[in-house]
Amino acid sequence: MKRKGSMLLSLVTAFVLLMVFASPAFCGGESEEGAVQESAVAGKEALPDVKLTFAAPHTPPQTYAVVDVAFIDHIKEVSDGKITLEYYPGGTLIGGNEAASELKAGTADFGWPRVGYTRHGYKLYNANLIWMYNLDPVTDIEAELEIYKKLYEKEEMYSEFDGIVPYGANASGTSAWLFTNYPIKSLADVKGKTIRANASWAKVITKLGGVPVNMPFSELYMALEKGTVDGVIGLPGTVIKGENLGDVIEYAMDIKMNQTPYYAWAFNERSWNKMPEAAREIFKTEELWLEDRVIEQLQNEEKPSIEYGKSLGIQFVDISEQDRNMLFVIMDEVCREACKALD
Repeated sequence: MKRKGSMLLSLVTAFVLLMVFASPAFCGGESEEGAVQESAVAGKEALPDVKLTFAAPHTPPQTYAVVDVAFIDHIKEVSDGKITLEYYPGGTLIGGNEAASELKAGTADFGWPRVGYTRHGYKLYNANLIWMYNLDPVTDIEAELEIYKKLYEKEEMYSEFDGIVPYGANASGTSAWLFTNYPIKSLADVKGKTIRANASWAKVITKLGGVPVNMPFSELYMALEKGTVDGVIGLPGTVIKGENLGDVIEYAMDIKMNQTPYYAWAFNERSWNKMPEAAREIFKTEELWLEDRVIEQLQNEEKPSIEYGKSLGIQFVDISEQDRNMLFVIMDEVCREACKALD
């Protein structure tokens, strides 16, 4: 995904160019760009080898594992092989609902904190998981990422990540779905059913008359297969194929709701702080690469995943305008209640 610049960015760029053209360096001396490039090269040459452990809940070729592996390769390339990430996929190092606590304790240097599944804490984080529901999941990506990061400039938000350093906001670029292992025609069919849902999504399910269940994604496949849960809400359509959920679901409904960005990755704070400054700068620079890469992967996989689901016999149900309007009302109620509870 290529991010388009805002008008403010254009004005700033114009001002910077004006200053560059008026500078002595542009008029004949060493260019500032050349100096920056030399500094970057010197920084890489001076950078000692940095080896980090990377804990993830997914396993290749699952969607997010593909992104993780691409990021590992990318960081190694841009650091000239100086930064390496030893990958522990499939929850082999960190997993379950307490991934954030384990990452904070230093079980890994970098990974998926999955704070949305944490049973205690992160109240502000969990409260904002659905509040951008009415934005377009494709055309509003740039805006929602900008808003989300501005939000996390607030100390109250950022301080929840005590002990870990959030990194890489996942904007998805796809809408949220409802998947079930029982027949559905409308959202009324959620009533009385157990649906895997975390944070604010759990409150949405409650208002629909269902019973929300908070569980790690790693346990979802087995739960759907055994009937421990009847469905799941809030995941992208890519999970049908990428996460193999197509094997254990019978019905799929695109609820056409945007998914608010969330910080998907994080560093252990001590690991981050003890890294050489040059290594931290590389990670800061390449954060946008990771954010764009995950959007690209999800959007590229969505249509093939849906077609794969159809080949398995999964029934795809269109959400009615009435249900979608009702869902908007519910989303609004949940967000207002979350604000009131935190005020």
